[in-house]
Amino acid sequence: MENALLPDTFDNARLVLNAMRPITAHDGFTARVVLHDHDPHAADIRRVLNAASTIGAVRHISGRDEIYEVRAELFEFLSVVAKKAFESNDEHGRLAELRKVVTVALQPYAGDHADITLQHCSPISERNGFSAEIFLSRMDANDAFVVQKVLNAGATMNYVQLDDRADQNQRYYVHKQLYKTLLLISAAVPKTGRRSTAPQLGAPPSAADGGNLHTHTPSLGNAHTGQPALPGFLGKPAPATEAHIQFPGEENTARERLEHYFISCFAEAIGVAPESYLGVSGDTFGAALAAADAFKAVQRTNRTLDRLIDEKERDAQIKIDQMYSRLVVSAQAQTKLGREALDTAYNDVLPNLPIITLLPGGPVDTLLRLIVSPLEGPNGEQRLGPEEEELLRLGKRLAGHLARSPRDSAEAWQRFEQGLVGAGPAAGQIAFIANRPKRQGGA
Repeated sequence: MENALLPDTFDNARLVLNAMRPITAHDGFTARVVLHDHDPHAADIRRVLNAASTIGAVRHISGRDEIYEVRAELFEFLSVVAKKAFESNDEHGRLAELRKVVTVALQPYAGDHADITLQHCSPISERNGFSAEIFLSRMDANDAFVVQKVLNAGATMNYVQLDDRADQNQRYYVHKQLYKTLLLISAAVPKTGRRSTAPQLGAPPSAADGGNLHTHTPSLGNAHTGQPALPGFLGKPAPATEAHIQFPGEENTARERLEHYFISCFAEAIGVAPESYLGVSGDTFGAALAAADAFKAVQRTNRTLDRLIDEKERDAQIKIDQMYSRLVVSAQAQTKLGREALDTAYNDVLPNLPIITLLPGGPVDTLLRLIVSPLEGPNGEQRLGPEEEELLRLGKRLAGHLARSPRDSAEAWQRFEQGLVGAGPAAGQIAFIANRPKRQGGA
């Protein structure tokens, strides 16, 4: 049996285990394997099944081509062998993690997107394991949107490196393990004939389509009028000087101007006025962070509200990631300085989403208004269950705190935090709130 798993014991054992589909146990057989001719791993799986059939661990279903039933002992044996092989080589864990993150980056059309990425890989003489190169600037915006996500995923595990020399024009080196992973995914995942395209930077979606309820479109105060929001996004990159934005009263360096520009784009992507977040610094930031923690503690006291706000924060993160994908192929990010400023802005915004989502006009503001209106009903006479009553009570209270607070200074954030004291339900008031986290220093 073990010889049938060679030469790649871990991979082949895992292939067979993944091919097993559970069935109702009968005569000791607990799983079924169906082989398909188009499966690139069919020969490896068939070899193991042949070996297992010699000891009675596999049987063929009469009259059914390539359908086999498997005994529980084979599943147990392969699980043990795979575990030992996995633990004997740390590389197995790294490659499993690489395949996981790359598969996520290729969604929602993993097979199609893997092919697109592979088409842009050009072979080079291997050096330190890097065997291919990709020029992001030489592809159209739609392909760049797909390939950039794969490069970002590979970079998290050091399987992608950027050639940061000024004359290399977004040249990325791809490790052979990343290339192999893309090949395996391309072979294993069926093609759909569909693909993702780069989001178009046009008017924001209407409220009916899930967009901002406000009709006003945020804009940067002193940005050049008559220019597209991201020059060069859908065409040849424009000179980086087009990113220049003047901020009154400040003499920012070129990098600071770019960072402010990118941060402004991220803030607008989730409905927050850029100046609201750009003003959160120093003492104001510390007060805002404390208030966000206090708000989160109150949020956790109601499971429904907690779930809804968490969903809004996840949506905000998706919008930030989508905006990053747009900005990374914009003219402003084509230089080393611009790319560093973009990454700095992204790393500034993402961990501070709990603060940003609480800013005026942000996702939490909008959500609480949407919660209160339908629950309150006409004239406040709608009959509600106990869970809805508590959600309405807490939603109205939090919405009131947000409406009364400008959240534009350390003092305003401190008053907002103080107003949250006791905002959650009293102990034992709502029986359906289970495992409720306790606020630090509170009742």
